[in-house]
Amino acid sequence: MGGAAVDGRSARSAQKRREIVEGARAVFARDGYGRATVDDITAEAGASTRTVYNHFPGGKSELFNAAILAGSEEVVAAELAVFSRYLDPERPPRPEDLERDLLALVRRRTALVHEHPVHFAMVRQIQAEVRHLPPDVVAAWQATGPAAAAAELARRLAAFADLGLLDLHGERPARVAAHLTHLAGTEVVTRSGYGSLPMDEGLVEEILSSGVRAFLRAYAACPRDGSVTES
Repeated sequence: MGGAAVDGRSARSAQKRREIVEGARAVFARDGYGRATVDDITAEAGASTRTVYNHFPGGKSELFNAAILAGSEEVVAAELAVFSRYLDPERPPRPEDLERDLLALVRRRTALVHEHPVHFAMVRQIQAEVRHLPPDVVAAWQATGPAAAAAELARRLAAFADLGLLDLHGERPARVAAHLTHLAGTEVVTRSGYGSLPMDEGLVEEILSSGVRAFLRAYAACPRDGSVTES
């Protein structure tokens, strides 16, 4: 009996914490860090101020940290699933299909800004307010979000180089991963305001296709037409 009661209280406490975090995500996404208040978050979450501070004694900065990390975990998990599907060293494509797979990867990856609108609204707020945010909060977001995804992308690109599908030309895998992201992704994400502004689908496809081709001109392990060059 006692154990069941404790388990029930723990479950309710965990549920209330999740509700507070979701309320914080909504408020920070809407108002940013500077304008948001703990009272706003309390109202959004349907909780009392005392309950919020019981869970988050650090107040607004701790709430922002929990909110952005919760979104990062979701988005990074989605990114890793995309990488696993299209950059699987255990099931590598034929060299002539590498462009197809990389294009599919960047399409799915850039689409995530539309599938996780609350998180990317918070990212927009971070970009606008970064100098006014607690540095440790920004560092934690970078480590668990963008840096974690970039590290996994780099690992998989290095594995493709080991398989002879890519030639990194002595570049660090992390730098090669950054090149892929910037050539085939960053422009779409920034021009769309992290998914908040509409973009012509044809233009998106043009940007992504061009970026993948540029990446492969730099890092494909053999000429794109499959021929052998003569020195």
